[in-house]
Amino acid sequence: MRIAKITRRGRKVLINFEDESRVYISYEMAVKHGLRSGDELTEIVFNTLLRDDSLFKIRSSAFRSLARRLHTKMELRDKLIQKEYQEELVALVLNDLEEKGYLDDLLFAEKYIEEKSLRKGLSKSKIKLELVRKGINKTVAEEYLKLYYPGEIYLENAIKHVQKKKKMLSRKTITDQQMMQKIYQSLQYKGYDSGVIFKAINEAENDL
Repeated sequence: MRIAKITRRGRKVLINFEDESRVYISYEMAVKHGLRSGDELTEIVFNTLLRDDSLFKIRSSAFRSLARRLHTKMELRDKLIQKEYQEELVALVLNDLEEKGYLDDLLFAEKYIEEKSLRKGLSKSKIKLELVRKGINKTVAEEYLKLYYPGEIYLENAIKHVQKKKKMLSRKTITDQQMMQKIYQSLQYKGYDSGVIFKAINEAENDL
């Protein structure tokens, strides 16, 4: 395949071949491979060029996602597969990012627990469920919850939720029983178990 013309279009390059076929590749790959008009590309060289270009695009897409927030390896894999990149090439890129420390499921679990427990006040069971859905091993999720979500903070979050909910509900015309029922249901929805819910309600009462 002989290159007839190379045209740069932003961050992409359009390569026209003498057989009237054409292909878009990233500008970086065109520079890396030193492509010029008149170059003859063998099938092996052409396929290598396309493979390198796909790897470059996958890596760039992965870094854009990681720049926005931390991801688990499974999360990022699913995003890239949805963009119709080849699974084999996605796996190569993600393994490389993991080896170089850009992807770290354990760090993700730590930060996720801290954020969801301190800022969102979610229960351990709710956070554990979400971590597993994101690809974190169940045993790892449980161990990290013990480390980064101690019992005192767990109960404290439940108490804060009770106090916040009572303040909101006090503006409505409802009975005390209805109020307690709504508070209970709200905490249950967040994943708190009955024992913690009742203890939080009692503690909140004592703090008034």
